[in-house]
Amino acid sequence: MTGRTALARPGAVRPAISDAPLRSLPSVPLDVVQGAALLDRIDTKFVVTPAYLPTLLAQTREGYAVLEIGGDRSFAYTTTYFDTRDRRCFLDHVRGRPVRVKVRLRRYHATATTWLELKRRQANGRTRKVRLLLPEGSGTLPDPHTWPPEFHDALPTHLEATAFRPVVDVHYQRSTLLYRAPGVPPERVTIDQALVWMRPSVDPSPDATPHASALARAQLPLAEAHCVIVELKQGVRHESPVRKALRQAGIRSTAVSKYCLGVAALDPPAAPAPLRAQLHALRRPD
Repeated sequence: MTGRTALARPGAVRPAISDAPLRSLPSVPLDVVQGAALLDRIDTKFVVTPAYLPTLLAQTREGYAVLEIGGDRSFAYTTTYFDTRDRRCFLDHVRGRPVRVKVRLRRYHATATTWLELKRRQANGRTRKVRLLLPEGSGTLPDPHTWPPEFHDALPTHLEATAFRPVVDVHYQRSTLLYRAPGVPPERVTIDQALVWMRPSVDPSPDATPHASALARAQLPLAEAHCVIVELKQGVRHESPVRKALRQAGIRSTAVSKYCLGVAALDPPAAPAPLRAQLHALRRPD
């Protein structure tokens, strides 16, 4: 993939990929993007090649602006996903349970902030997300007894907040587009590239062998993806310019989960064959 770089020491952030394809778009500041958080929305994901991204952006300039912070338009993210010891969240997803959740810590390296996030997929297909800004330097899941009530309300009854432990880290570069047009609901588009899955930076298992603990501390890469994940976040589903361009290019939406792909990389025998095949396809160079 263009712009790929070697992985660095544990906890290091990969150098930014080129954001040149985004330079043709007007910029939008962080506070405006945050004002269109769309925490109750419809998510639609597409997988495209890095080579196609400049074409997509060139076709969809009208109405879109790109998040810019400090002159940059592509930013490093690290997400740690949490699950129960028997991976109930993962199993709910691969088995198609109508109501399912993901629990994660997301680190925004550009702003040096960390958020606790719980993302709930509703039975009607909508996604609802609740977030909590954590104190500076936070790197572990807060005590569930300190979580705001809306986090506990969003958890399905078969999951206990105290049972979550770190499972996989995902490092990637994200760019965010904001679409605003008269009479049309706002839309955010996230563009994720240079994905790398790694073992959690803190070994989650108290009974792990010394070798397993060393692997966790080393943060050895489990997999890298040679693709771009484009995700549309809409309060109301509509034919936006990005959706229209992808449809006209013959690119269909797909069910892709960075967390589930991470589990497939971490423990292939635990993943169903279609998920392993998806991970294998995403790891192939263009």
